[in-house]
This record gives sequence, C-alpha cells and structure tokens, in this order.
Amino acid sequence: MTRKVFEIDFIAILIWAMVSFGVMVAVAVTYNVAKKMILYQPPRQEPASPLKEYFITIDVSDSILSYNQAKSSFDNMDYKGAIANCHLAVKDLLAKILNYLHVSLPQDVNVVDMSFIVLSKGVKVSFVEPAQHMNSIRLRSILDQPVSRDEVLWMLSACKMMIDACKELPITLYTQ
Repeated sequence: MTRKVFEIDFIAILIWAMVSFGVMVAVAVTYNVAKKMILYQPPRQEPASPLKEYFITIDVSDSILSYNQAKSSFDNMDYKGAIANCHLAVKDLLAKILNYLHVSLPQDVNVVDMSFIVLSKGVKVSFVEPAQHMNSIRLRSILDQPVSRDEVLWMLSACKMMIDACKELPITLYTQ
C-alpha cells in the first residue's frame, strides 16, 4: 500500500497564487498612488502683479484741526471730547482716501470698515489695527465705561501717526 506523503491540492495552490498576486498588485498600486500624492505640488498661482505704484497726498487740514481740538480737550482733561475729536479726524482721513479712490460709502460706516476697504483698495499702510482699537475706546467712552488717560494719549498718538502717514500715502494697484 502506498501512502501519499504530500498531497497537493492544485486548486488551493491556484487560489493562493491569485490572492498573492492580487495583494502584490494592490501594494504596488498603493505605493505609486502614495508616491504621486507625496510628490504632487499644486500649480503655483502667480501673485498679482503690481500695475502701478504711486504716492498720493491727502488734504489733512480738517483732520489736523480735529486733532488739535482733541489735544486741547485732552489738556483740559476732557477725555470724551478728545476721543470724539480723534475719531472725527480719523474718519475724515479715511473718507478722503476713499473719495480719492472713487469709493462711495454711506455716512454711518465706522472707521474699522473704512480702514479695511482702504487696505483692500491697495493702500500699503494699514490703518486696520489702530482703527479697531480706536473704535473700541470710542465705544467704551460712549457707553460711559472707564477710559484711562493712557488710552486717550495712545489714541492721540495713533491719530497723529495716521495724519502723518496720509501726507505721503503709498498705493499699489494690482491686476488679477
């Protein structure tokens, strides 16, 4: 009687070979896809090229008058008056810049929105942060919340900085 030591099931070997081949193909495809994903660099968008760079000068006489009134109010310890006049000076500056850029706005637009629009129109000097802080000080003053002497002094210096910046204001117009 002969005994078979090794019994070979050809169907099982065929299934094992097909599964092994399928796993190898899946690993190869996954490797190639992962390699392409890692090496993929999205097409670079060219930055907008400057069309024209120039300086403008804004008439700051009204703003200087409001600033001087604010300074006088500060010296007389009238902090509410100083805050109101600083706000008026900055609003006048931003309105004149927007007027120069041919942007019409309603009268009740606040200085923060105006400063964002000025920045978006190509003015290189950002008035956004000082305008936000000035607006919060002004709101606290309107609501009769305490405003420190240092905050009013900061508001005066920020107002003066904005007035000085508008004497020669850099602007860049961009093309898309």
